[in-house]
Amino acid sequence: MRRLPTETPLRVLPAPSLALLRHALRQGHLDPASLARVLGEAETDLRARLAAMAAKGLLVGSGDRYTVPEHLLGPVRSALSLEGWR
Repeated sequence: MRRLPTETPLRVLPAPSLALLRHALRQGHLDPASLARVLGEAETDLRARLAAMAAKGLLVGSGDRYTVPEHLLGPVRSALSLEGWR
């Protein structure tokens, strides 16, 4: 499984990935079906995006539910703050 190098700052992630991480922090988890309704995107596309983020270590998946790993909670909040997002 390929993961982001530990020295890679989260702020270099594309805005759509940061937005998904922000959503995960606010909702507590992500699931493709709910995201599809909220974002108006295809569930299959979201399923692939979430799986790709999990493969990089940005999310942890259990079934169809994805969460931000505990060790990334602070760094994700910091990256979002640097981008001016709450």
